[in-house]
Amino acid sequence: CLCGFCSKSLISSYRYGKIVLLTLKEVEKLKSKVFEVVCEQAQTSEVEERQLQPTIFGQERMLKKAWNHLMGDEVGIMGMYGMGGVGKTTLLAQLNNRFSDKSCGFDFVIWVVVSKELHVEK
Repeated sequence: CLCGFCSKSLISSYRYGKIVLLTLKEVEKLKSKVFEVVCEQAQTSEVEERQLQPTIFGQERMLKKAWNHLMGDEVGIMGMYGMGGVGKTTLLAQLNNRFSDKSCGFDFVIWVVVSKELHVEK
């Protein structure tokens, strides 16, 4: 019986069962009442703007190329990789902020950073 957690006393088990039954009836009564809205859920922005770093020389061409690629019908996700310090984060921040300015057909922008040592928990 429940891995040994049941009472050996029939009377105690009966009393405990009666308390549980009354509690369940009270819960059902509360659930049947109509609850009023306590507060409205705040509208969240679909795109969280990122603070931009200074634009890297020549990045405008890459920004335009990446933006046009994302706006193509066949693309729904994009990843970017490369050596450190070449401007990937700056370019992605610029792309991210464009989504807050325009309605582009994407529901959400999800920003994920992956380092050399991937830790799924993070």
